[in-house]
Amino acid sequence: MLWKIDNTPHRVLGSVHILPENVVLPTWAAECHHGMKRFVFESDFRTQSAATVGVDTSGAHLAFPGAADLYARAAAFLASLGSVEPFDCLRPWRAAFYLVSRLLPHAGLSHAHGMDNRLRLYADREQFTTAFLESPTRAFDLVDSSCKQAMGGLRFFEKVLAYAISGAGLAELQRIIRAWFASDLVEFSAIHRERLAEFPFMFDPLITQRNREWVSVARSLIADKTPTLLIVGSLHTVGSGSFIEQLSDDGFRLIRVS
Repeated sequence: MLWKIDNTPHRVLGSVHILPENVVLPTWAAECHHGMKRFVFESDFRTQSAATVGVDTSGAHLAFPGAADLYARAAAFLASLGSVEPFDCLRPWRAAFYLVSRLLPHAGLSHAHGMDNRLRLYADREQFTTAFLESPTRAFDLVDSSCKQAMGGLRFFEKVLAYAISGAGLAELQRIIRAWFASDLVEFSAIHRERLAEFPFMFDPLITQRNREWVSVARSLIADKTPTLLIVGSLHTVGSGSFIEQLSDDGFRLIRVS
């Protein structure tokens, strides 16, 4: 999922944040960085500043109806995987993300091997410039704010746990990875619609609002002639209000490479 910004030396990559370690990348992904001198990521994922967003040591979220039982079931499931670290200080939406992070290694998947980190390491080795479309905490800040009217995202946590126990969660991750390898915009559009319909209070700010915010940052980067690869999650490149659509509405012509 790769685009060229017409009449510029710049490209936009629809990325995946997690991949297996020894995966053979499709040609378009393996070569997306060729000729690029600057790499622009969503945020600086190496910093730890986002680690405190969604943490509430008061335990107020455990008073939500059904929350205590849900956290206990999640703890039991994670213990079956060998993970016994306490996480009840995390608000429900953050606990859901924590659960997924503990599940990934059992599927042979890792953020360390995702496209973002691969490209960040490459930029480091070649001493190329890196830049970011938002602050490290922006995505989590938006989710945390949007979940305040939804018991901290309790239903989202419940669904993630159910998916994890049943295996449907890993199946969905594999679906995303297959669609990415095939550069299948139709399938990614379907995934985008499904997630937005099921949890609009989370996925509208997490995807659509961030797309809008990124355009003003991208505009100044595109004006610079330094060959730049803009790297965003693939779900940001499909659907109404996508990053690709936002750039097009801002006057840029994007040509799909793959």
